[in-house]
Amino acid sequence: MPVHVDWFDETKMILYWQFTGRWTINELLEVYDEACGMCDTVPDRWVHTIADMRETSMMPNLISSSVSKRAMRDPKNYAGAFVVTNSGFFQAMVNIMNRIGGSKGKFYIASSIEAAQAGIQERLRTLPQISNVDAQ
Repeated sequence: MPVHVDWFDETKMILYWQFTGRWTINELLEVYDEACGMCDTVPDRWVHTIADMRETSMMPNLISSSVSKRAMRDPKNYAGAFVVTNSGFFQAMVNIMNRIGGSKGKFYIASSIEAAQAGIQERLRTLPQISNVDAQ
């Protein structure tokens, strides 16, 4: 499958999405549902995503509206996604998605997996404790 998700490591704090070749909105949404289920298995911690886009050069039509509709249903412990890419086109798409409804401000650009990991560590310093999220 051209879109695959798994835990990045044993801490289950980072989902690793790998995109390869050509993929469709339906494939993306199927994996999104799987990822939401994975987040639900660890409700006691924040979960970030590393979306590795280095092995694909395309995005399907209607990606921004599909992602923003799904983002409104993100699990409470989902903290955001770091998109690993050096593509100016993908960076522009991320900027557009950050301005739309439910996905507003949930995406970050990283030039490497290591940069994404560093960004996640920085974000974790600014997020409230997960136990305070339900109280709000």
